[in-house]
Amino acid sequence: MKVSNRIIPRIGVSICTIDSGTEGPRIAITANIHGDELSGLAVVHTLQNELKKTLLKGAVELYPSLNPEGLSNCSRLYPISGHDLNRYFPGDGNHKASKHCAAIWNQLCEFEPDLLLDLHTDSGDALPYVIMDRVLSSNTDLERRLCQLANVTELEALWEYSQPDYSRYSLHKSLTGAVVNNLGIPALTLEVGPRRCIHQPSVVRMKDAVLRVLSYLGSIDLKSFPSFGSQPYQKRLDAGNWRRASGPLSHSDGLWNPQIPIGRHVVEGTYIGDVIDSAGAICQTITAPRGGVILAYPDKSRLTSGQSCLTMAIPED
Repeated sequence: MKVSNRIIPRIGVSICTIDSGTEGPRIAITANIHGDELSGLAVVHTLQNELKKTLLKGAVELYPSLNPEGLSNCSRLYPISGHDLNRYFPGDGNHKASKHCAAIWNQLCEFEPDLLLDLHTDSGDALPYVIMDRVLSSNTDLERRLCQLANVTELEALWEYSQPDYSRYSLHKSLTGAVVNNLGIPALTLEVGPRRCIHQPSVVRMKDAVLRVLSYLGSIDLKSFPSFGSQPYQKRLDAGNWRRASGPLSHSDGLWNPQIPIGRHVVEGTYIGDVIDSAGAICQTITAPRGGVILAYPDKSRLTSGQSCLTMAIPED
């Protein structure tokens, strides 16, 4: 077993590479590209200690924080420029955020991964889920591989937004989007737990999902992880059948008062909740725009006009 630790010059991103010395899959695991998403960082730190003893074949490259400046400020964005780093891969611009992403990208390409897992968190009221990026080429084998690996995590599995929205939101320039569409290899985004804290149940849930993938690829033996599978979970959404979609928009500023729990299947027109003012008067009643599963509610109950009231998983057309 060979373990090396280093820091990418000028951007302060630390890397731990664990090489089993035996031929096998090369897996990159990244976290904290949004500086206020902390549970993934704790997962990477735990794996860094455990895989030194348990990696059977191949190599794993671990990136605890892709945004150390954002981590220091508990800021989602890259504080130096105010950009979202997860929209600037592979790093083809001249501003500081793009150069930061280019340095990370170059290191990833040097490692030559077969798979990338990017660890994120969502809101305080969201199902644990895994996102598959849109494959913008006609590579059906890559799509099939993404579905296989997403289902292995045993998280709720869904495609990213519809292809027009995927491009409109520049998700092909997210880290996983760039890996899928520029390198042509699988990459998954795991969204587990709330932001702004290390939430231990979410750390366990996310780590279990990562370990399932490593086991599936033959990199580890799950028997070496006594705490694996301590959280039972019932999966609702199988990969390939669902996609992420924004829910209805609030037409005014107000407080979001949802009445339907996350994970509930709803049909078009189902009453979901109300936007109310501080006196409790209803400003807007929200109903499901189409059938699907309620995936997440916003992190803040205070909505501004034009803000989405929820995220849904809807059937893939």
